[in-house]
Amino acid sequence: RRCVQETGTIDQGEFKQLAARLGVNLTDHRVNEIFAGVKKVDSAETVNMELNENEFEEAMKYIQDKNVGLSLEIPVSYTHLRAHETPEHLVCRLLLEKKKILNI
Repeated sequence: RRCVQETGTIDQGEFKQLAARLGVNLTDHRVNEIFAGVKKVDSAETVNMELNENEFEEAMKYIQDKNVGLSLEIPVSYTHLRAHETPEHLVCRLLLEKKKILNI
């Protein structure tokens, strides 16, 4: 792995590891959301994205302000989960629902 000091940037994996060392366990999805928020892009565009020093500070401030580590324990609505559903999840869910109907 590259050293942060060598490049002056931090990638998503390094950010996630640093957050974990600070006691904040983030999912990959949450890291993508944080990077997207800092970069002001869609979360689908955050693949292989890196933060510079100012962006890193903004991301860390976001974690502190939002208490991201604690917010992961709060249940989310079904609508929120469906909003993040991929085509693969949809197929799986529909197959499970079909199986449930056939077993009734």
